[in-house]
Amino acid sequence: MNNSLKEMSLFLKISLPLFLLDQVTKLLILNNFELGDQKSIIPNFFNLVRVHNTGIAFGKFNDASNSNLIFSIVAILALVFILFLWRKNKFPGKINTYAIILLVPGIMGNLVDRLWHGYVV
Repeated sequence: MNNSLKEMSLFLKISLPLFLLDQVTKLLILNNFELGDQKSIIPNFFNLVRVHNTGIAFGKFNDASNSNLIFSIVAILALVFILFLWRKNKFPGKINTYAIILLVPGIMGNLVDRLWHGYVV
């Protein structure tokens, strides 16, 4: 197996389960939490809260008109750009490879949320 196929195999072995985990955890939250509900997982450190985010990190641009559409387009463009750079071997080294492998499932998960629900869970 050449290096490119090894990297693609690694990409799929890590990214696909992470994407599925992202979607399963969001489905569990949607089915078990009302909007705004909070559950303490590790007291005083880690809480789960159900929110609907049409903006970006921490709700920035939530109230902007067409923000969900705009950020969906940005996500698609980001995925296309990452794929283009990946095929051109522009992510040399293990750290860069793993960074992209971990980044892509998050982009894909949020894109699916935006397209399916109209917001990111």
